[in-house]
Amino acid sequence: MKIEIRRIESKRGDLEREFASVSGSLADIFSKFKEALEFRRELRERLVQKSRKVTTRKAETYQVIKEIEKKIESCQRLVDDGSVELVNLKRQETVVKGRYKELLAGRLPSSPSQEAEPDFSGNGFQLEERKRLFLKRIEGAFTELEQELSQATERRAQLDDSIEKESKRLKLYHQKRDILNKTIALYGDDLVRFDQELAKTIEEEELLIEEYIDFMERLSSVVSLPPTMERRLSQNLEAARRKRETLAALGE
Repeated sequence: MKIEIRRIESKRGDLEREFASVSGSLADIFSKFKEALEFRRELRERLVQKSRKVTTRKAETYQVIKEIEKKIESCQRLVDDGSVELVNLKRQETVVKGRYKELLAGRLPSSPSQEAEPDFSGNGFQLEERKRLFLKRIEGAFTELEQELSQATERRAQLDDSIEKESKRLKLYHQKRDILNKTIALYGDDLVRFDQELAKTIEEEELLIEEYIDFMERLSSVVSLPPTMERRLSQNLEAARRKRETLAALGE
């Protein structure tokens, strides 16, 4: 009898060790599946988040480029208008200088139509008065031409300064736009790379899920009990339940 007890206890010990080993293996398998699937999920969500951020930055950069292009158009218009005005002003200066040289050569400008010419025919008109009017007319002509030249010189200096200033700003805006366009290209490369990595990790995640489903299906087919075994287990469990109830009643 003692031999039979030792034999059954030995079998029970083997069974418990096998059960512990199988349970540990299953727990390890489930833990690995869970960890791998969690890693893929986190990687997928991280890639999606990065892609969204880069997409937002790309859209914001496009908006900045549009604003810079408006400034480029404004600066270019100022440079073009200033250049046209400068050409006209130089042409005007040339004309004024030509009139100045003619005046120096003794060619007096004609009197304005509204200004009456003094009468020099009368004998009573004094030579000094005629001289004074003559010099006044010459002096007025020189003064007028000099004022025109001075105003033209001042305006030309303003235009040169403005054109130089706007040209520098225009160059700076072009440089900024070039840098931003390169940034847009880099963002595009990042998005392509994120899409590729996302497609790859989703594919791997789907394969893991399929492997997990296949494993669970095979495990389900293994752990299902034959009807005879199910009945024997049920009978023993029922007997154990009645025994516990009886002991509990006696204990009361």
